[in-house]
Amino acid sequence: MRALVISDTHGDIKNAKSAIKLTSPDVIFHLGDLVRDAIKLKEEFSHIPIHYVKGNNDFSLAPAEQVVDFGGYKIYLCHGHQFDVHYTLNRLMYRAQEKGAHAVLFGHTHRSFYETYEDIIFLNPGSPSRPRDYAPSAGVLEIEKNKLKAMIFKLM
Repeated sequence: MRALVISDTHGDIKNAKSAIKLTSPDVIFHLGDLVRDAIKLKEEFSHIPIHYVKGNNDFSLAPAEQVVDFGGYKIYLCHGHQFDVHYTLNRLMYRAQEKGAHAVLFGHTHRSFYETYEDIIFLNPGSPSRPRDYAPSAGVLEIEKNKLKAMIFKLM
């Protein structure tokens, strides 16, 4: 089972579409900024379920956070701004532990990041349209041989 993880598309979904075609995901997680981009992707790729949360630039009724079941694993989705992820992941880690999450997916920084802390996967896919690190990027969350794995890939 494979999930594509994207965030911070900010009105430009060209690279997000390429990532969908490249990864052939079973589900897509969009982590905000902008919710309307997630809705456009949902319309175009209607055969793929899309879960999304709102970011700091979204004025939407979409949830700010949610927990999604992914093949028996609890995945916590948020944009990250509400946890000051530019400075620390401590508050985000505590929230993920409160939710019983196996993985936490967040965005906001436009910088890709992947680490495991306290047996919880932390994945920030960066941005496919406005990266603040090396290149446009996205993330993949995958269950392989009953193990949850994550990775970041560049879109150039």
